[in-house]
Amino acid sequence: MKVELISPFTRSSYNTGNIFHIPQMSLALLAALTPAEIDVLIVDELIEAIDFERRVDLVGITVNTRTVRRAYEIANEFRRRNIPVVLGGIHPSVAPHESITCADAVVIGEAEEIWPQLLKDYKRGILKRFYYSKRPPSLRNWPFPRRGLLQKDKYDTVNLVQTSRGCPYHCDFCSVSVFYGKPVRLRPLNDVIAEITTLEGRNLLIVDDNIVGSLTYTKHLLVKLAQLEKRWIGQAPITIANCEKMLKLLSRSGCQGLFVGFETNSIDNLIQSGKTQNIKNDYCESIKKLHDNGVSVLGSFIVGFDHDEKSCFEELLEFINRSKIDVVDLGILTPYPGTTLYERLKAEKRLLDNKWWLKYDAEEVVYKPKLMTREELFQGWVLARKELYKLRPLMKRWTIGLWRRSFVGNIINWKANMGYRANATSRLNSNK
Repeated sequence: MKVELISPFTRSSYNTGNIFHIPQMSLALLAALTPAEIDVLIVDELIEAIDFERRVDLVGITVNTRTVRRAYEIANEFRRRNIPVVLGGIHPSVAPHESITCADAVVIGEAEEIWPQLLKDYKRGILKRFYYSKRPPSLRNWPFPRRGLLQKDKYDTVNLVQTSRGCPYHCDFCSVSVFYGKPVRLRPLNDVIAEITTLEGRNLLIVDDNIVGSLTYTKHLLVKLAQLEKRWIGQAPITIANCEKMLKLLSRSGCQGLFVGFETNSIDNLIQSGKTQNIKNDYCESIKKLHDNGVSVLGSFIVGFDHDEKSCFEELLEFINRSKIDVVDLGILTPYPGTTLYERLKAEKRLLDNKWWLKYDAEEVVYKPKLMTREELFQGWVLARKELYKLRPLMKRWTIGLWRRSFVGNIINWKANMGYRANATSRLNSNK
Protein backbone atom coordinates (compact mmCIF):
# COMPACT_ATOMS: atom_id res chain seq x y z
CA MET A 1 0.00 0.00 0.00
CA LYS A 2 1.25 3.47 -0.91
CA VAL A 3 0.07 6.71 0.68
CA GLU A 4 0.86 10.17 -0.70
CA LEU A 5 0.72 13.12 1.72
CA ILE A 6 0.42 16.50 0.02
CA SER A 7 0.94 20.10 1.08
CA PRO A 8 -0.75 22.37 -1.51
CA PHE A 9 0.67 25.78 -2.26
CA THR A 10 -1.04 28.87 -3.63
CA ARG A 11 1.45 31.19 -5.26
CA SER A 12 0.75 34.81 -4.47
CA SER A 13 2.69 37.97 -3.76
CA TYR A 14 1.87 37.78 -0.05
CA ASN A 15 2.65 34.12 0.62
CA THR A 16 5.62 33.92 2.97
CA GLY A 17 6.48 30.59 1.38
CA ASN A 18 8.01 32.72 -1.35
CA ILE A 19 10.44 34.05 1.26
CA PHE A 20 11.36 31.06 3.38
CA HIS A 21 11.15 27.49 2.12
CA ILE A 22 9.93 25.61 5.19
CA PRO A 23 8.36 22.12 5.09
CA GLN A 24 5.02 21.04 6.54
CA MET A 25 6.39 19.09 9.48
CA SER A 26 2.89 17.87 10.35
CA LEU A 27 3.06 15.58 7.31
CA ALA A 28 6.42 14.18 8.41
CA LEU A 29 4.86 13.47 11.81
CA LEU A 30 1.88 11.69 10.19
CA ALA A 31 4.36 9.64 8.18
CA ALA A 32 6.03 8.62 11.44
CA LEU A 33 2.65 7.49 12.78
CA THR A 34 1.99 5.39 9.68
CA PRO A 35 2.57 1.61 10.07
CA ALA A 36 5.96 0.51 8.73
CA GLU A 37 4.44 -1.81 6.08
CA ILE A 38 2.82 1.22 4.35
CA ASP A 39 4.95 3.15 1.87
CA VAL A 40 4.68 6.92 2.46
CA LEU A 41 5.55 9.76 0.10
CA ILE A 42 5.47 13.48 0.98
CA VAL A 43 4.88 16.00 -1.82
CA ASP A 44 5.13 19.72 -1.17
CA GLU A 45 3.96 22.00 -3.97
CA LEU A 46 6.19 24.72 -2.59
CA ILE A 47 9.18 22.88 -4.05
CA GLU A 48 7.83 20.39 -6.62
CA ALA A 49 4.91 19.65 -8.90
CA ILE A 50 2.39 16.91 -8.14
CA ASP A 51 2.64 13.85 -10.38
CA PHE A 52 -0.97 12.81 -10.88
CA GLU A 53 0.19 9.79 -12.93
CA ARG A 54 2.02 8.28 -9.96
CA ARG A 55 0.43 5.04 -8.73
CA VAL A 56 -0.78 5.53 -5.16
CA ASP A 57 -3.58 3.97 -3.14
CA LEU A 58 -4.60 6.86 -0.88
CA VAL A 59 -3.95 10.61 -0.83
CA GLY A 60 -3.96 12.82 2.26
CA ILE A 61 -3.97 16.62 1.89
CA THR A 62 -3.37 19.17 4.64
CA VAL A 63 -5.56 22.23 4.10
CA ASN A 64 -5.80 25.76 5.46
CA THR A 65 -8.09 28.50 4.22
CA ARG A 66 -5.37 30.12 2.13
CA THR A 67 -4.78 26.90 0.19
CA VAL A 68 -8.30 25.48 0.17
CA ARG A 69 -9.17 26.19 -3.46
CA ARG A 70 -5.94 24.59 -4.66
CA ALA A 71 -6.47 21.68 -2.26
CA TYR A 72 -9.92 21.05 -3.71
CA GLU A 73 -8.49 21.12 -7.25
CA ILE A 74 -5.88 18.52 -6.30
CA ALA A 75 -8.43 16.36 -4.50
CA ASN A 76 -10.85 16.42 -7.43
CA GLU A 77 -8.11 15.46 -9.87
CA PHE A 78 -7.11 12.41 -7.82
CA ARG A 79 -10.73 11.38 -7.30
CA ARG A 80 -11.32 11.68 -11.05
CA ARG A 81 -8.64 9.00 -11.31
CA ASN A 82 -10.47 6.86 -8.70
CA ILE A 83 -7.89 7.48 -5.99
CA PRO A 84 -9.55 8.19 -2.62
CA VAL A 85 -8.65 11.42 -0.85
CA VAL A 86 -8.55 12.40 2.83
CA LEU A 87 -8.61 16.11 3.76
CA GLY A 88 -7.43 17.39 7.12
CA GLY A 89 -6.15 20.54 8.79
CA ILE A 90 -7.69 23.75 10.07
CA HIS A 91 -10.07 24.46 7.19
CA PRO A 92 -11.70 21.01 6.94
CA SER A 93 -12.06 21.06 10.73
CA VAL A 94 -14.18 24.23 10.65
CA ALA A 95 -15.91 23.46 7.32
CA PRO A 96 -16.21 19.65 7.22
CA HIS A 97 -19.45 19.48 5.21
CA GLU A 98 -18.01 21.76 2.56
CA SER A 99 -14.77 19.78 2.43
CA ILE A 100 -16.42 16.36 2.11
CA THR A 101 -17.80 17.41 -1.29
CA CYS A 102 -14.23 17.13 -2.58
CA ALA A 103 -13.06 14.18 -0.49
CA ASP A 104 -13.79 10.62 0.52
CA ALA A 105 -13.00 11.34 4.17
CA VAL A 106 -12.44 14.41 6.33
CA VAL A 107 -10.43 14.54 9.55
CA ILE A 108 -11.90 17.01 12.04
CA GLY A 109 -9.40 18.22 14.62
CA GLU A 110 -5.84 17.06 15.22
CA ALA A 111 -5.04 13.91 13.29
CA GLU A 112 -2.39 12.12 15.38
CA GLU A 113 -4.71 9.75 17.24
CA ILE A 114 -7.13 9.36 14.30
CA TRP A 115 -4.70 8.61 11.49
CA PRO A 116 -3.77 4.99 12.39
CA GLN A 117 -7.46 4.02 12.70
CA LEU A 118 -8.29 5.75 9.42
CA LEU A 119 -5.63 3.69 7.65
CA LYS A 120 -6.99 0.48 9.19
CA ASP A 121 -10.50 1.39 8.01
CA TYR A 122 -9.23 2.07 4.50
CA LYS A 123 -7.43 -1.27 4.29
CA ARG A 124 -10.62 -3.04 5.44
CA GLY A 125 -12.73 -1.13 2.90
CA ILE A 126 -14.81 0.71 5.51
CA LEU A 127 -13.45 4.24 5.24
CA LYS A 128 -15.79 6.63 7.06
CA ARG A 129 -16.75 10.06 5.72
CA PHE A 130 -15.84 11.90 8.93
CA TYR A 131 -13.22 11.20 11.58
CA TYR A 132 -13.57 13.28 14.73
CA SER A 133 -10.81 13.99 17.23
CA LYS A 134 -12.80 13.49 20.42
CA ARG A 135 -10.17 15.16 22.58
CA PRO A 136 -6.91 17.03 21.99
CA PRO A 137 -4.20 14.37 21.66
CA SER A 138 -1.47 14.04 24.24
CA LEU A 139 1.93 15.32 23.14
CA ARG A 140 3.70 12.56 25.08
CA ASN A 141 5.79 9.88 23.37
CA TRP A 142 5.55 11.36 19.90
CA PRO A 143 7.67 9.63 17.29
CA PHE A 144 10.17 11.96 15.68
CA PRO A 145 8.97 13.33 12.30
CA ARG A 146 10.35 11.41 9.33
CA ARG A 147 12.60 14.16 8.00
CA GLY A 148 14.24 11.63 5.70
CA LEU A 149 11.13 11.84 3.48
CA LEU A 150 11.75 15.55 2.91
CA GLN A 151 13.94 16.95 0.14
CA LYS A 152 16.30 18.68 2.55
CA ASP A 153 18.33 20.44 -0.13
CA LYS A 154 15.24 22.35 -1.30
CA TYR A 155 14.37 23.84 2.09
CA ASP A 156 16.05 26.54 4.15
CA THR A 157 15.92 24.10 7.06
CA VAL A 158 14.11 20.94 8.13
CA ASN A 159 15.09 21.52 11.76
CA LEU A 160 11.55 22.40 12.83
CA VAL A 161 10.54 21.42 16.36
CA GLN A 162 7.24 21.83 18.21
CA THR A 163 7.27 22.05 22.00
CA SER A 164 3.63 22.95 22.65
CA ARG A 165 0.25 23.43 21.03
CA GLY A 166 -2.21 26.22 21.56
CA CYS A 167 -2.09 29.76 22.86
CA PRO A 168 -3.34 31.21 26.16
CA TYR A 169 -4.85 34.19 24.34
CA HIS A 170 -7.95 34.39 22.18
CA CYS A 171 -7.51 37.10 19.57
CA ASP A 172 -10.70 37.31 17.54
CA PHE A 173 -8.94 37.02 14.15
CA CYS A 174 -6.79 33.98 15.05
CA SER A 175 -7.55 30.30 14.39
CA VAL A 176 -4.98 28.83 16.79
CA SER A 177 -7.11 28.50 19.91
CA VAL A 178 -10.11 27.53 17.75
CA PHE A 179 -8.24 24.55 16.33
CA TYR A 180 -6.04 23.52 19.25
CA GLY A 181 -8.34 24.51 22.11
CA LYS A 182 -7.30 25.49 25.61
CA PRO A 183 -5.26 25.24 27.73
CA VAL A 184 -1.82 25.15 26.14
CA ARG A 185 -0.52 21.58 25.95
CA LEU A 186 3.16 21.04 26.64
CA ARG A 187 5.34 18.35 25.16
CA PRO A 188 7.60 16.65 27.73
CA LEU A 189 10.85 18.57 27.79
CA ASN A 190 12.97 15.42 27.69
CA ASP A 191 11.20 14.38 24.46
CA VAL A 192 11.87 17.78 22.90
CA ILE A 193 15.55 17.74 23.81
CA ALA A 194 15.93 14.15 22.60
CA GLU A 195 14.57 15.19 19.19
CA ILE A 196 16.75 18.29 19.00
CA THR A 197 19.89 16.25 19.66
CA THR A 198 19.16 14.18 16.53
CA LEU A 199 19.17 17.24 14.26
CA GLU A 200 22.12 18.21 12.12
CA GLY A 201 23.72 21.62 12.62
CA ARG A 202 23.09 24.33 15.19
CA ASN A 203 20.16 26.18 13.61
CA LEU A 204 16.62 25.51 14.77
CA LEU A 205 13.09 26.79 14.15
CA ILE A 206 10.64 26.41 17.02
CA VAL A 207 7.22 26.34 15.36
CA ASP A 208 5.00 26.87 18.43
CA ASP A 209 2.41 29.60 17.92
CA ASN A 210 3.54 30.99 21.27
CA ILE A 211 6.77 29.80 22.88
CA VAL A 212 5.74 31.18 26.27
CA GLY A 213 2.44 29.40 26.73
CA SER A 214 4.00 28.36 30.03
CA LEU A 215 6.66 30.69 31.38
CA THR A 216 8.18 28.04 33.67
CA TYR A 217 8.41 25.45 30.90
CA THR A 218 9.98 27.95 28.51
CA LYS A 219 12.66 28.93 31.02
CA HIS A 220 13.68 25.29 31.40
CA LEU A 221 13.69 24.87 27.61
CA LEU A 222 15.91 27.91 27.10
CA VAL A 223 18.41 26.65 29.66
CA LYS A 224 18.63 23.36 27.74
CA LEU A 225 19.04 25.15 24.40
CA ALA A 226 21.90 27.17 25.87
CA GLN A 227 23.61 23.96 26.97
CA LEU A 228 23.22 22.53 23.45
CA GLU A 229 24.63 25.77 21.95
CA LYS A 230 21.76 26.10 19.48
CA ARG A 231 20.75 29.14 17.42
CA TRP A 232 17.01 29.45 16.98
CA ILE A 233 14.07 31.60 15.99
CA GLY A 234 10.45 31.34 17.15
CA GLN A 235 7.22 33.18 17.83
CA ALA A 236 6.25 35.01 21.01
CA PRO A 237 4.01 37.82 22.28
CA ILE A 238 5.58 41.20 22.96
CA THR A 239 4.90 40.63 26.67
CA ILE A 240 8.01 38.45 26.70
CA ALA A 241 10.00 41.69 26.94
CA ASN A 242 8.46 42.43 30.35
CA CYS A 243 10.52 39.76 32.09
CA GLU A 244 14.19 40.63 32.57
CA LYS A 245 15.12 37.05 33.42
CA MET A 246 13.44 35.81 30.24
CA LEU A 247 15.31 38.37 28.14
CA LYS A 248 18.63 37.15 29.55
CA LEU A 249 17.65 33.54 28.92
CA LEU A 250 16.70 34.37 25.33
CA SER A 251 20.14 35.85 24.79
CA ARG A 252 22.01 32.93 26.38
CA SER A 253 19.90 30.30 24.61
CA GLY A 254 20.94 31.47 21.14
CA CYS A 255 17.69 33.18 20.14
CA GLN A 256 18.35 34.95 16.83
CA GLY A 257 14.90 36.46 16.40
CA LEU A 258 11.23 36.35 17.30
CA PHE A 259 8.10 36.73 15.20
CA VAL A 260 5.92 39.08 17.25
CA GLY A 261 2.26 39.88 16.64
CA PHE A 262 1.94 43.62 17.28
CA GLU A 263 -1.03 43.76 14.87
CA THR A 264 -1.89 47.42 15.55
CA ASN A 265 -0.76 50.38 17.64
CA SER A 266 -4.38 51.45 18.20
CA ILE A 267 -5.66 50.64 21.68
CA ASP A 268 -9.24 50.66 20.40
CA ASN A 269 -8.34 48.01 17.82
CA LEU A 270 -6.50 45.91 20.41
CA ILE A 271 -9.53 45.98 22.72
CA GLN A 272 -12.01 45.09 19.99
CA SER A 273 -9.85 42.24 18.64
CA GLY A 274 -9.26 40.78 22.10
CA LYS A 275 -5.49 41.28 21.96
CA THR A 276 -5.55 43.02 25.30
CA GLN A 277 -2.19 41.54 26.38
CA ASN A 278 -0.52 44.15 24.14
CA ILE A 279 -2.22 47.19 25.63
CA LYS A 280 0.16 47.92 28.49
CA ASN A 281 3.30 47.45 26.42
CA ASP A 282 5.27 50.32 25.03
CA TYR A 283 6.15 48.77 21.68
CA CYS A 284 9.30 50.85 21.10
CA GLU A 285 10.62 50.17 24.58
CA SER A 286 9.90 46.44 24.28
CA ILE A 287 11.64 46.22 20.89
CA LYS A 288 14.67 48.00 22.35
CA LYS A 289 14.82 45.50 25.23
CA LEU A 290 14.82 42.61 22.78
CA HIS A 291 17.46 44.33 20.64
CA ASP A 292 19.63 44.98 23.68
CA ASN A 293 19.64 41.24 24.28
CA GLY A 294 20.59 40.37 20.71
CA VAL A 295 17.09 39.33 19.59
CA SER A 296 15.84 40.58 16.23
CA VAL A 297 12.13 41.33 15.81
CA LEU A 298 9.97 40.36 12.86
CA GLY A 299 6.83 42.33 13.58
CA SER A 300 3.42 41.38 12.26
CA PHE A 301 0.94 44.19 11.63
CA ILE A 302 -2.61 44.17 10.27
CA VAL A 303 -4.59 46.96 8.61
CA GLY A 304 -8.35 47.05 8.23
CA PHE A 305 -9.56 46.94 11.81
CA ASP A 306 -12.78 48.80 12.56
CA HIS A 307 -10.96 51.80 14.05
CA ASP A 308 -8.54 52.15 11.13
CA GLU A 309 -9.00 55.24 8.99
CA LYS A 310 -7.07 56.22 5.86
CA SER A 311 -4.48 57.89 8.08
CA CYS A 312 -3.55 54.52 9.64
CA PHE A 313 -1.04 53.71 6.89
CA GLU A 314 1.04 56.85 7.38
CA GLU A 315 0.88 56.49 11.15
CA LEU A 316 2.02 52.88 10.97
CA LEU A 317 4.94 53.70 8.66
CA GLU A 318 6.06 56.44 11.03
CA PHE A 319 5.94 54.06 13.99
CA ILE A 320 7.84 51.30 12.17
CA ASN A 321 10.64 53.69 11.23
CA ARG A 322 10.79 55.07 14.76
CA SER A 323 10.80 51.67 16.44
CA LYS A 324 13.84 50.35 14.52
CA ILE A 325 12.05 47.05 13.99
CA ASP A 326 14.10 44.61 11.89
CA VAL A 327 11.55 43.04 9.53
CA VAL A 328 7.88 43.87 8.94
CA ASP A 329 5.03 41.63 7.85
CA LEU A 330 2.03 43.78 6.92
CA GLY A 331 -1.25 42.08 6.12
CA ILE A 332 -4.90 42.88 5.54
CA LEU A 333 -7.36 41.78 8.21
CA THR A 334 -8.78 38.42 7.14
CA PRO A 335 -11.92 36.86 8.67
CA TYR A 336 -10.99 33.18 8.68
CA PRO A 337 -13.88 30.74 9.16
CA GLY A 338 -14.27 29.52 12.72
CA THR A 339 -12.91 32.71 14.28
CA THR A 340 -14.84 35.20 16.38
CA LEU A 341 -14.06 37.86 13.78
CA TYR A 342 -15.67 35.81 11.03
CA GLU A 343 -18.83 35.23 13.05
CA ARG A 344 -19.10 38.93 13.95
CA LEU A 345 -18.68 40.17 10.38
CA LYS A 346 -21.10 37.53 9.15
CA ALA A 347 -23.70 38.63 11.72
CA GLU A 348 -23.15 42.24 10.69
CA LYS A 349 -23.60 41.23 7.01
CA ARG A 350 -20.22 42.70 6.15
CA LEU A 351 -18.70 39.66 4.42
CA LEU A 352 -18.65 39.81 0.63
CA ASP A 353 -19.59 36.15 0.68
CA ASN A 354 -20.05 33.74 3.57
CA LYS A 355 -17.67 31.37 1.76
CA TRP A 356 -15.35 34.08 0.47
CA TRP A 357 -12.38 31.66 0.26
CA LEU A 358 -14.00 29.95 -2.72
CA LYS A 359 -14.04 33.23 -4.70
CA TYR A 360 -11.29 35.45 -3.32
CA ASP A 361 -7.69 35.20 -2.16
CA ALA A 362 -6.89 35.85 1.50
CA GLU A 363 -4.84 38.91 0.51
CA GLU A 364 -7.90 40.61 -0.92
CA VAL A 365 -10.36 42.67 1.12
CA VAL A 366 -13.19 40.17 1.59
CA TYR A 367 -15.39 42.29 3.86
CA LYS A 368 -16.73 45.83 4.10
CA PRO A 369 -14.40 47.98 6.25
CA LYS A 370 -16.00 50.51 8.59
CA LEU A 371 -14.02 53.70 8.02
CA MET A 372 -12.64 53.10 4.52
CA THR A 373 -13.84 51.69 1.26
CA ARG A 374 -12.51 48.30 0.17
CA GLU A 375 -10.48 50.00 -2.52
CA GLU A 376 -8.98 52.52 -0.09
CA LEU A 377 -7.93 49.73 2.27
CA PHE A 378 -6.44 47.61 -0.47
CA GLN A 379 -4.57 50.43 -2.18
CA GLY A 380 -3.35 51.75 1.16
CA TRP A 381 -1.95 48.32 1.99
CA VAL A 382 -0.24 47.97 -1.38
CA LEU A 383 1.39 51.41 -1.19
CA ALA A 384 2.38 51.04 2.46
CA ARG A 385 4.23 47.83 1.65
CA LYS A 386 5.91 49.59 -1.26
CA GLU A 387 7.14 52.33 1.09
CA LEU A 388 8.29 49.82 3.70
CA TYR A 389 10.37 47.91 1.22
CA LYS A 390 11.95 50.64 -0.80
CA LEU A 391 15.66 49.98 -0.83
CA ARG A 392 16.64 52.89 1.42
CA PRO A 393 14.39 52.09 4.42
CA LEU A 394 15.12 48.39 3.94
CA MET A 395 18.88 48.99 4.08
CA LYS A 396 18.44 51.26 7.09
CA ARG A 397 16.50 48.57 8.99
CA TRP A 398 19.14 46.00 8.16
CA THR A 399 22.30 48.00 8.76
CA ILE A 400 21.16 49.61 12.01
CA GLY A 401 21.27 46.22 13.72
CA LEU A 402 24.43 44.79 12.15
CA TRP A 403 26.46 45.24 15.32
CA ARG A 404 24.08 43.39 17.62
CA ARG A 405 23.18 40.44 15.40
CA SER A 406 25.19 37.30 14.84
CA PHE A 407 26.39 36.41 11.35
CA VAL A 408 23.46 33.97 11.02
CA GLY A 409 21.06 36.59 12.37
CA ASN A 410 22.16 39.07 9.73
CA ILE A 411 21.67 36.51 6.96
CA ILE A 412 18.15 35.69 8.19
CA ASN A 413 17.26 39.39 8.43
CA TRP A 414 18.61 40.15 4.96
CA LYS A 415 16.76 37.20 3.38
CA ALA A 416 13.51 38.18 5.11
CA ASN A 417 13.73 41.85 4.11
CA MET A 418 14.57 41.05 0.50
CA GLY A 419 11.81 38.44 0.36
CA TYR A 420 9.18 40.87 1.62
CA ARG A 421 10.51 43.46 -0.82
CA ALA A 422 10.06 41.03 -3.72
CA ASN A 423 6.53 40.22 -2.57
CA ALA A 424 5.59 43.89 -2.17
CA THR A 425 6.99 44.72 -5.62
CA SER A 426 5.12 41.78 -7.15
CA ARG A 427 1.82 42.94 -5.66
CA LEU A 428 2.41 46.50 -6.85
CA ASN A 429 3.26 45.41 -10.41
CA SER A 430 0.27 43.09 -10.62
CA ASN A 431 -1.94 45.98 -9.58
CA LYS A 432 -0.88 48.31 -12.38
